[in-house]
Amino acid sequence: MKRSIRLALIAIIALCSHTKLLAQESMEDKITLSIDRWDGRYDLGETVTIKASVPEEFEAIREIYVNSILESKEKVWVEAGEYDILTRTYNTPTSVMLRFINPDKKQKKDFTDIGYCVGMEHFKPGFQKPADFYEWWQEQVAELRKTPIEATIKPVAVPKKYAEEYVCYDVELSCSEGGAPVRGYMALPRNAEPKQLPICIFTHGAGVNGGSNRSKIDVALRYASQGGGSIAFDINAHGMLNNQPQSYYDELNSGELKNYKERPIHNREDYYFRGMYLRLQRLVDWMCTLPEWDGERILVIGSSQGGAQTAAICGLDNRVTHTVIREPGMMDIGGFIAGRKGGQPWAYNKEGQSEEAFMKWMPYFDTAFFLEHSTAELVYECGWVDMACPPSAIMVGYNLASGNKTIYTYPYRAHGVPKGKYRPEWQEKVMDKINEFIRTALRAK
Repeated sequence: MKRSIRLALIAIIALCSHTKLLAQESMEDKITLSIDRWDGRYDLGETVTIKASVPEEFEAIREIYVNSILESKEKVWVEAGEYDILTRTYNTPTSVMLRFINPDKKQKKDFTDIGYCVGMEHFKPGFQKPADFYEWWQEQVAELRKTPIEATIKPVAVPKKYAEEYVCYDVELSCSEGGAPVRGYMALPRNAEPKQLPICIFTHGAGVNGGSNRSKIDVALRYASQGGGSIAFDINAHGMLNNQPQSYYDELNSGELKNYKERPIHNREDYYFRGMYLRLQRLVDWMCTLPEWDGERILVIGSSQGGAQTAAICGLDNRVTHTVIREPGMMDIGGFIAGRKGGQPWAYNKEGQSEEAFMKWMPYFDTAFFLEHSTAELVYECGWVDMACPPSAIMVGYNLASGNKTIYTYPYRAHGVPKGKYRPEWQEKVMDKINEFIRTALRAK
């Protein structure tokens, strides 16, 4: 009798555990979406087929986005089996994302998606490039350089694993009058000789008070130790002080820098991103005076808003020789003119934004146009399911870029690196190649 009760209890526990596992099963467990080209790229006129592998039938919300604009949304019953779940042919440049969402509102972030792009080399900017784009920006640089650079450099403690071979500094550089200074951490090999090292600059994504928005000693040291070593600088986007209490960054986020991305543009001289781009120019100017610089190589790396900054400095300063731009923002901002979702910032219909001012002045800050003036060797990354920086907008920048360029794309890459079952393939075919480019650019001579 006791044995029977014990067995019954075990069965009940097992059933409850199984039920709990089913409840926690993610959409990626329920359906695997696949495509016949690992990079999700197709030529115009080619037929694209997405296959589904479904262990057991289930209900889901299916969304299809075309050029990052929602085309259809409906609740569907997904049948078990292996079959073609979407087949389409395109004769115009198009990026597409297919997404299946768990309809349970308690698990609203539970979804799986896949994307692809057809005719990516045919995307063109929504805005028309201003005739004086490059000349105006060179005037801004010339005006910036009228103000002498005042540098404050303070040594900081270095983690034990780097302490014997590297040094690091907290650096502040004055910018133009009334503008925020350049601030960040700089690291380099301890016994570097004159004209020995390349420059490596790391830029940050959007935001103010998150951990990823501030400069870090470890990041500067990581890049300083890449390849054969470099003079590495981790610059924050806003000229914020380094190593402050969280309250300092929170106060900036709710005060001085509140909603900086969405601020209306009234004229090109006072727009927030003008200062952000020029701070990076200021940093390059100063680092080129350092005796350890080899006088040849400058590598700039950035993702998202950092990718926007990186694109800008490549166009502003042809001393930049190598660049890594990943899922860049501020690109093809006028994509909506061509019926696509344009790049950030999406301020066109914001309260307080004049349509006339937006259309007249925002093209000066579209980072796709900067890449037309770059001579740097470019490595570029785009995810076909990125909803923050639309793939079609990113392609516009790549298509305009001059010089040698290489692009890596991935069907499961959102605005953040792939996780779970897609991570190993992305790591091998995309990130490892990008890291190898960085190491090669910084190799010892």
